[in-house]
Amino acid sequence: MKLMLENWKKFLSESKVGFYGTTRPFQDFDISQTTEFGYHFGLDPKQSRHRVQDDGHIYKVELDYSNPLQMRDVFRWSLENVLKELGEDEETIQALNMRANKNARKNYTSRRMEQNLILADYLTKAGYDAIEYRNLGETGGEAVILWNPSKMKIVGEI
Repeated sequence: MKLMLENWKKFLSESKVGFYGTTRPFQDFDISQTTEFGYHFGLDPKQSRHRVQDDGHIYKVELDYSNPLQMRDVFRWSLENVLKELGEDEETIQALNMRANKNARKNYTSRRMEQNLILADYLTKAGYDAIEYRNLGETGGEAVILWNPSKMKIVGEI
């Protein structure tokens, strides 16, 4: 019990608050359900409002990450765009895309989902647990992408 309490205190002290807008209500984060890579959180609730206008949900979410990759906004957050921005060579990117195609056929899933899972694994193995960037599209502002559901906790809806 003491260890659980210490871990919870650590989570609260290290966590940041982000906001996530969606037109559909949900309770759990699942990277296989995203169309872009990971879940994107604005650090200001106004950033999430543009996604839902007056017909949707904005969730307040505790974000627990400690080693973010600082990047510029690549606008379309895909395996290829992120790896190109990181300076990965074309052969490696093609090989990872081929693996995503193979996994999609084998698992009866979408190629996009498999690319997201491969990118998550790539970034995690590189030691990152988030991507922080200045959003140059939509409404602007600071934003963060997380891909590990255990690092995101919905604490309310605004």
